[in-house]
Formats: sequence, C-alpha cells, structure tokens
Amino acid sequence: MYQIHDKWINYKEYNFDIFRFRGPAPDLSKPHASFLGAAQTYGRYCENPFPSIVCKKLNLECFNVSYGGAGVQDPMFYNNSVLKVINSSEFCILQIMSGRSVSTNGFEIVRGQDGYIEDRFYKTTAEHYWKYIFKNKSESYIKDAKNTCIKNFHDGMMSIINNIKVPLYMFYFSSTPSRNLKNGVDYSNYKSFLGDFPQLLNYEDVKIYDPIECSSCRGLPQLLPEAVTDGYQESLGEQPLGCYNNYYPSPEMHEDAARTLLKHL
Repeated sequence: MYQIHDKWINYKEYNFDIFRFRGPAPDLSKPHASFLGAAQTYGRYCENPFPSIVCKKLNLECFNVSYGGAGVQDPMFYNNSVLKVINSSEFCILQIMSGRSVSTNGFEIVRGQDGYIEDRFYKTTAEHYWKYIFKNKSESYIKDAKNTCIKNFHDGMMSIINNIKVPLYMFYFSSTPSRNLKNGVDYSNYKSFLGDFPQLLNYEDVKIYDPIECSSCRGLPQLLPEAVTDGYQESLGEQPLGCYNNYYPSPEMHEDAARTLLKHL
C-alpha cells in the first residue's frame, strides 16, 4: 500500500497468502513473534519500526501483520494461514487500532479503512463516510452510527483475541495519552468528532483491554525526503501533507515503543 507512494524508503514488502506484508520476510522455521495492527505497527516513514526493533533485541523473526488504516474487521486477522503463523509464535502483540475503520450504519468495511457507503452504492474510505454523514445526516443518525461503530469495534477486537492461543499483549501506541482521549464527543465537525488516533475511541474503550501504553510525540513533525503524493488529504478537500509527517509515529517514537514493550516481554 505505502510502498507505491513512498519511493524513498524500502519497506521490503513480500507476499504471504493473498496479502502483502511489511518485511523483511521472516524465516518462519525459526522462533518468531507476531505483531498485529495498522500503519503504526507497519511503520510508515520508518526504516526500523518497533516490531523489528523488539525482535532484533530478542533474537526472533518478525511476522508483521499490518496494513494502513486497518481495523478489527480487516480480513488479514481472520485468514487461516496468518492465524497458523500467529499461533506458532513466541508471543503476539495486538495494537489498539482505530475505531474509525469499522463497519457501521450505511458503511461496510472491506480492507483497511476502505469500504462502501449505502449498500455498496459508493466506494470510499471511513473518513469520507464520516465527512459525508456530517454533511448529509442528522445528529441523531451520527450518534447512532457512532454507537454501532464502537460496538462493532469491541466485537471485532474480542474475535481477534479469541483466535489467538499464544501469550498476547495488548498495545496502545499514540501521540495522545489514552487518559486524554476526547473522541466522538464534539459534533462541531467530523474532524473534531473523530479526534486523535485511535479515532472514535475514548479512554473507557481503551482501558477495557488493559494495554501496555506508549504515548510519545518525540520526533514529530518528521521531515521527509520528499513531499507526500498519495492524494489522500486532497481527496478530503484539505491541503496536502507536504514534506512533513505529523501523524504517523516517527522513528524516535518507534524506539520509545520498542523500549516500552521490552520492559514487559
């Protein structure tokens, strides 16, 4: 996904079953650890994301099961070949992913945060969906969509957890401490409503899973070698990101994440 746009960095992606995962490809005949998540686990704009750092420290192969915008309903988390590898791991790290990337009223997730609005009539992203309903639907509709989304998030999270048979560690990784999340409460505009990563989730939603937490913004904004050209911000009617990353975890944040996890492993 990201390799198409980020020409200046080699994510060493490889094919696994029907998916492409962040590399380098692990030797699964050797002891390995599994990491499940979204862009923060994948490590966009980072040569050495926290899964790779952790595995190098522990002399393990790294099975990085992640995808940009992924949520708890992403098909890679339910694939039998993927689960077989996860359940042969030494342990598994499961990221608290975005509450935004989940099916809800009038929106069906397919992959990452991509899906369909209104019974497969219009293909778009979850963020576009929330922008659409803020413009076209009532506040009561939006509240109901949020409640459905949160319920589906927790149902999906429990489905993933129940499929994992090896030691499991939940992981919260964001620039915003979980206790400071105020998502899904400001109805002034869709951006404020979605809030900080993990969008739509509040502290009450996160603390259920008692995750290991790394809240860091060290290294942000991150100067990139070239401007971001994936067109996503423009498609939302916003200014392009330019040469600075102020959303995805920086390399320094990945170092902090690895350091935090290693204290518990």
